[in-house]
Amino acid sequence: MDIKQLHYFRTIVEEGQITRAAKILHMAQPPLSQSLKALEKELGTALIIRHAKKLELTQAGKILYQRAVHLLNLMDETKSEIQELGEGVRGTLSIGAASACMSYIPDRIQQLREAHPDLYFRIYQGDTYYLEELLENRDIEVAVARLPVDSQHFQIKRLPKEPFIVVVPAKWQANFLSNKIELKDIAPYPILMLKRIKGTSMFESLFKECYESGFKPNVIAECPDVSTVIALVTAGVGITIIPKSEFHMAYNHHLRILELSSKTSLQSEPVVMWRNDNHLSKAAEKFIETFKT
Repeated sequence: MDIKQLHYFRTIVEEGQITRAAKILHMAQPPLSQSLKALEKELGTALIIRHAKKLELTQAGKILYQRAVHLLNLMDETKSEIQELGEGVRGTLSIGAASACMSYIPDRIQQLREAHPDLYFRIYQGDTYYLEELLENRDIEVAVARLPVDSQHFQIKRLPKEPFIVVVPAKWQANFLSNKIELKDIAPYPILMLKRIKGTSMFESLFKECYESGFKPNVIAECPDVSTVIALVTAGVGITIIPKSEFHMAYNHHLRILELSSKTSLQSEPVVMWRNDNHLSKAAEKFIETFKT
């Protein structure tokens, strides 16, 4: 078993068909099928069950796929590390960003691109739980998310806390005479909330604050993607509460933002996070350094 066989096997699994995998690998189908058969013969077990239209991994195949992904990622990291010793910051930087943290990414990528034009970026988006999985699997090196995170497995750099704002449809602005609002004043309105796919989030913090203010929030929908939530508010479905940095100027014609009064302790706590045991490429280190300024 060698690295090439593992690369072929991973591609077959991810493409779901040997024919598609062969096209991705720029090779004929028969040699790819022969490579898979040779791998199964060497290991003494079936790795893939071949159905008419799809492939299904056996238990052994699932284990090999996980190991193959890990080993191939490790090989890429090693190659990048060695290249960087003599050639400076280059290669690919894989970054994760929570939906409510995308505002931290564009300026920093531009800053890195100006200093290191040979750098290529892959950007993954999702909730914090998803980003933790990507970090664990080494699919990304670094992520920007919001607390809480699993601090036992990751190093974190805390960023300045920021307030939440209330975003309302422009056609409802007659209902709000001031640019500030107390949390209890949102009680009559349907609320659209950002919520993680799994784990605790600001959703739970908001509920706690609302109960302490004497009411139960009328949450009518929840979604992990801030742009989807904003689109629903724009359509007049309801209002939302998001971190202030996630409201962009492009939204101004259709929405109005209100600041929460100082009576609430509701704040967003963004962090940069990476694996405890992971070698960081120079590119990842440079990315993290951009948060010092």
